[in-house]
Amino acid sequence: DDDSDDDDAPAVVGDVHKEWCKTRLDEMEGADPNFSKSTADFQGWIMCTQPEKYGKDKQQFVSKEDMKEAKKTHDFKAKKDDPSRPWANFRA
Repeated sequence: DDDSDDDDAPAVVGDVHKEWCKTRLDEMEGADPNFSKSTADFQGWIMCTQPEKYGKDKQQFVSKEDMKEAKKTHDFKAKKDDPSRPWANFRA
């Protein structure tokens, strides 16, 4: 049955990974009601763009150290309210 090979198509894997990231964010937000939307979208985008690092049986969240570095790399503070930022409305 060739249908099992369809599960490995990049678009499908990407969609599955993005949904995994969104689920993780929902879980983190549930555990911390002060979890800001801009930080959540950013963290989800970071995890989604690095499927080799984050995912099932891999890292489940972005560490404080990695988050700090990513915020510097992507100029988070200056762009957090910019509607054109790449992580805008990640969970939408």
